[in-house]
Amino acid sequence: MQADQSPALVTLPFAANGLRNVIPESSQTGVAAGAASLNDGFPPATMQPKTQGGVPPDGKDFNGILFLLSAVARWMQAGGSFAYDSAFKANPNLGGYPRGATVLRADLNGFWFNTTDNNTTNPDANDANDPNAARNWIALNADWNAASGPGAIQNRPTLAKVATTGQYSDLSGTPTAFIPPGALLPFMGSAVPVGYLLANGAAVSRQAYAALFAAIGTTYGAGNGSTTFNLPDTRGVCLRGLDNGRGLDPGRTLGAYQADSYAWHAHGVSDPGHAHGVADPGHAHGVYDPGHGHGVGDPGHAHAMPPGGWTQAGQDNGGACAVSPPNQYGGYNGNRNSSSASGTGIWIGASNANLGIYGSGTGIGIYGNGTGISITATGGAETRGKNLAVNFIIAY
Repeated sequence: MQADQSPALVTLPFAANGLRNVIPESSQTGVAAGAASLNDGFPPATMQPKTQGGVPPDGKDFNGILFLLSAVARWMQAGGSFAYDSAFKANPNLGGYPRGATVLRADLNGFWFNTTDNNTTNPDANDANDPNAARNWIALNADWNAASGPGAIQNRPTLAKVATTGQYSDLSGTPTAFIPPGALLPFMGSAVPVGYLLANGAAVSRQAYAALFAAIGTTYGAGNGSTTFNLPDTRGVCLRGLDNGRGLDPGRTLGAYQADSYAWHAHGVSDPGHAHGVADPGHAHGVYDPGHGHGVGDPGHAHAMPPGGWTQAGQDNGGACAVSPPNQYGGYNGNRNSSSASGTGIWIGASNANLGIYGSGTGIGIYGNGTGISITATGGAETRGKNLAVNFIIAY
């Protein structure tokens, strides 16, 4: 058979609006002459001539039979399925569902697949009421998830009893094996779920939370030292991976607290510039002179005398100054004589003055002036990044 050989779809059962009989399952022989049944079909009387006592078949029976068959065909052509039917499985003509049968779940959200012949167990029954519920039935669904309690588990295994009590409700909750004791999780709610404790540093029982104590011990506090131990206290702090030899945060141990800090850095300064005023009241320097002398050079010189010559002592030679010959000296006779002028040729030698100037304070002052430079403080009470406050919970 090929896909293009698909028959026409039946959109309406045969004789849907016509006269028809409901075809009974049991024989109608002796009940209604010539009446059809699922057991006998049309009785022998309908197959004999009327001249020999035969009864013609009822047209309404024909309509009823064809309606029954075409209604099933129509339902199946539309993709319809059949749910488990307790009356159907109990019919002695059936004996239960055959191996390979597929039935619709009672909630219409999945299917059951039968793995055995003559299966009479109800796959939708609560196993608390029927220990054989779901025996040899496999749910054809996506996963094993259950929203709540018995009957909500979608994929039930082919076991007589799933849990020690035989109830699927024993599988409720989250298996702790998937989240080991000591696992820390951010939790966005305020009510701590079952199986977890708020990581707030509280001291809890070593016996009541034995698995958690085995996982973390007294790393975060020994409690009272004998019967309790402390949980990690994650309130108001961030988590940081243990260095474990990497070198980014050396020297720390598991659970060690570290206060906030920031890396070394420098601040730049902006100077708008400034000037200083100067005041000068004026000043003077004293001079010290220890005295000094000048050498004199005289090459000699002569004066020309007027006519009359020299006079001897006691002689008047025209009123000139008489000078005796060598080794003779004349005297001034009271008369006025004159001689001609003559350059002396005298010169005065240079000499260092040896002057000193005393030091003196200038009296100059430089006025102070504001620089205009300022470095202002900024920031809050701690160093932190952007964050969102959540609860941390720890599995036990």
